[in-house]
Amino acid sequence: MLSIEAPPKPKTSNPEEIANILDQLEQYSPEEAVKKPRQQSTANEPSSEELIDEAPSPQQFSQNIPFNPQQYQPQLSSDTIQELVESVVDEKWQNIIEKFGDLGIWKERTNRDLLSLKQELLRTQDRFTQLQKAVLGKVSEYNDNISNINSEMKALEKVFEKIIDPLTTNIKELQRITDRLKK
Repeated sequence: MLSIEAPPKPKTSNPEEIANILDQLEQYSPEEAVKKPRQQSTANEPSSEELIDEAPSPQQFSQNIPFNPQQYQPQLSSDTIQELVESVVDEKWQNIIEKFGDLGIWKERTNRDLLSLKQELLRTQDRFTQLQKAVLGKVSEYNDNISNINSEMKALEKVFEKIIDPLTTNIKELQRITDRLKK
């Protein structure tokens, strides 16, 4: 992402004050200290601790240079802003596509899978309906068979009633005959 920042401008417009402040900053800048080789301090030269102590504090520096953020806003044309916004949106869109893949392909695949699931659900419901009909058919068939067995048992019961009386009398008579023969 692009960030455009302008350096802070001093509140004062007096060139002498600005030059004075810049001179003070150059004396104490860390870049200058790194560029210059370290020398042994002599009695006439101040030590680095003394230089740091003499440097203006951030509060003193900010009091000398008032800050007005409206002065530092860069002047951008609407075309430049539009290009920046388009580039940021395009970059974010590319990141989304890299993470998730092509959304159109994902949508088609998801719709196809959803359609397949609906069709499978309909087939399953149809199979369930057929299974239910088959079970009800078997139950009805078992009911008919049990009814037939019930009627056959009743008929058999009536036949036994008719046969048992003569049979028992015949058995009793045979028993008597065998008893006589044994004697």
